[in-house]
Amino acid sequence: NEKYVISRIRHIIVQSPYTKNLVSRMTNSKIYFIPEGIEFEKLQNIPPHNEKPDVFLPVALIRLKGVDVLIKALPEVIKSVPDLKVYVAGAGEEEQELKSMASDLGLGIHIKFLGHISDEEEINRYYKACKIVVVPSRWDVDPFAPLYAAALGKPVIVSDMCNSSVAEDGKTGFVFKSEDIEGLSSKMVKLLTDDKLREEMGKAAMEKARENDWARIAERKVAIYREVIADFHQGKL
Repeated sequence: NEKYVISRIRHIIVQSPYTKNLVSRMTNSKIYFIPEGIEFEKLQNIPPHNEKPDVFLPVALIRLKGVDVLIKALPEVIKSVPDLKVYVAGAGEEEQELKSMASDLGLGIHIKFLGHISDEEEINRYYKACKIVVVPSRWDVDPFAPLYAAALGKPVIVSDMCNSSVAEDGKTGFVFKSEDIEGLSSKMVKLLTDDKLREEMGKAAMEKARENDWARIAERKVAIYREVIADFHQGKL
């Protein structure tokens, strides 16, 4: 039914490149990629949190999000960053298992589980205070964390299964192969120990995220609507 309906629609808007690729297999229709919007300018005025973690990750504590991959990568990172601080905000069915894993690996002083944080501004203050954001998902479609991190000038490290539209490998951060613990740890060390690289990637990430400002998103959508209306009047629909 989905394939039939999609094949009958002449203009389709999607929110991620991955979705665009998926939908394009079902139709010859015109497909537009318009990413999720953010209040970019408003985010710039948010003050950083008083606590300043090296790594921040707000995510549901479920297997799909790959928090265990991040935890397993930390012992190797600590060899190069001995005072490493990782903050994880979120709750979920794997919370106790992840805490036990961290304890078994001797990471008690390096990782802090903040629990679920409902205050969006507090989450954003952690983004602004941290050095990098890591999103090791086993599967995701353009998650919010890389976008908000980028908007606040932080480079991101994501798995190749995140399908993030703001994470450009080697430019706005790094992309590692999902489940590759060694690959993740090496990229974390590279960013955490190179202040200049981190700053350059953070600036590039911010410029990339600027494209997602709601004002720009609205302009792009209005342009699409105008095109669709014009096609209708010309009998193309």
